[in-house]
Amino acid sequence: MDKINGLANEIVSTAVLELCGEFTYFSYAIGLLNFSVADGVNKLVTNGKSAFLDQNYTVEITASKGVAEVKSAVLHATLHCLFTHPFTRVENKSVYDLACDIVVDYVLDGLGYEFGEKTAQNKRKAVYKSIIDSFGGVNDITADKFCKNLKSDEIEYYAKIFTLCDHGAWVGRSQNFEKNDGGEISVSFATEDNIEEIEDLLSAWKTLSQSLLPQIGKLNPSLKRILSLKVSPKTNYKNFLRSFLRRRERIMQSDEEFDYIAYYYGLCEYGNMPLIEGLETSDARDWSEIAIAVDTSGSTDGEPIKKLLAEVFSLLKSMETGAKKYAVRIIQCDLKIQKEDLIKSSDEFSKLLENYQLLGGGGTDFTPVFNHLTALKRKGAKIEGLIYFTDGVGVYPREIPPFKTCFALLGDADGTQIPHFAYKINIEV
Repeated sequence: MDKINGLANEIVSTAVLELCGEFTYFSYAIGLLNFSVADGVNKLVTNGKSAFLDQNYTVEITASKGVAEVKSAVLHATLHCLFTHPFTRVENKSVYDLACDIVVDYVLDGLGYEFGEKTAQNKRKAVYKSIIDSFGGVNDITADKFCKNLKSDEIEYYAKIFTLCDHGAWVGRSQNFEKNDGGEISVSFATEDNIEEIEDLLSAWKTLSQSLLPQIGKLNPSLKRILSLKVSPKTNYKNFLRSFLRRRERIMQSDEEFDYIAYYYGLCEYGNMPLIEGLETSDARDWSEIAIAVDTSGSTDGEPIKKLLAEVFSLLKSMETGAKKYAVRIIQCDLKIQKEDLIKSSDEFSKLLENYQLLGGGGTDFTPVFNHLTALKRKGAKIEGLIYFTDGVGVYPREIPPFKTCFALLGDADGTQIPHFAYKINIEV
């Protein structure tokens, strides 16, 4: 038994080291769980503080499928914690467990760590496609919707395909696993007395996940979207607007500092080989172009919208400096685009607000605005982002647009589900 334990620990150590080298942004999170092996756990278990793999399972799965299968298990448990899955108390555990596993395995399969038999992998991919076709993307919210539509026997069937770890040590479950000073596993039943510790763990993992977002960047857009939805702190729509209106350097040649004599001499002496290239300067700056869409359906009150536009105007005016100004498209839309104004100065904005009237009053369809802006960008418009002021009730687009998107929801809209590619900000007016 000691030989099996030693071999299993060596396998886990190898898996952890390889993963930390392959995914540097995961290294701290993996190390935080302090993966080790134990005798008697069900394959893999974590409670957010530590993680254990069953020693027999570790050796057997490595012998049959290689260390990549163990690496999948390590990543699986780590992603659960980064998505804060173990720290939520739920009524329907079977639905919640399956939804969490679907999201984690979606990332795993996308990273190339496809565990299990080939048939199981194909079935998982079919589930991902079904969720994407129905809800626009895979994340905790859409996976939960998918699972809630399943029957009990379907949940049991899919659990066999997606489950890679035991959730028995999660908050509100039957047991927690810990290692005592002697290195043995002890099991303590979860009680209400550890609420403070649970909240500390949840806060620590949220902070860690938030710190990963800029590190992940464009390396894994799917992972970044899921993490953003779960752990991004609530932000102010004015800060979001500022990010779209940031000044951007416009690189151009500096004619005043260019040495024409050295340049011409090189061309004559060495045959089209200049001795000096044109100097570049970035003194000139430009503003990004943004779009502000206004939901003018009957469910959206006109006065709050006017107040919001006035606040946007004040923000734009405070940021207007230098020769280059901003460009803002203000679009009114209910079921179709009713009006569009292109504003390039504070004077134009001020005149617009003097007698601004909201047009429309029908239902709400967000797709015309997205289609319009996408077409403009393809024609060369420098649209960086869209902020859509709405109550959140309407038809959302499914395709990811070529610009950042934020839905600024008026009033109490915590339960409103928006597309996976967009930010959501709740605002009070």
